[in-house]
Amino acid sequence: ANDPGIVKYKDIITKYGNGCVVINAFCVVGVSCAFTMVDVLKQAGTNMTRKNVMDIAANKLNETNNFLLLPGIVVHTSPTDHFPLRQEKLEKWQGDATGGRYVALGDIISGR
Repeated sequence: ANDPGIVKYKDIITKYGNGCVVINAFCVVGVSCAFTMVDVLKQAGTNMTRKNVMDIAANKLNETNNFLLLPGIVVHTSPTDHFPLRQEKLEKWQGDATGGRYVALGDIISGR
């Protein structure tokens, strides 16, 4: 509840979500993707051609500050790798059927 990224996400959904349910995973992914899209548009500057925007998205992302991703996860694309996310962190459920939470295991795993 006190995580700065989640607080920011809740503020955005409350202000712009038009009835979105805060805990809906699709809303979380949508805001995360929107953050990256804004990053791409900022990099494009005044050259808002489809070619330039697509080139940046496919080849030039190196986003380390997406507030909805775990610290250390990077949104990255290059001319040889157009898949923006290749990292993950394993979690395990700690609790029982009546309650609990996910607990992170180990370090970030990279598929690059």
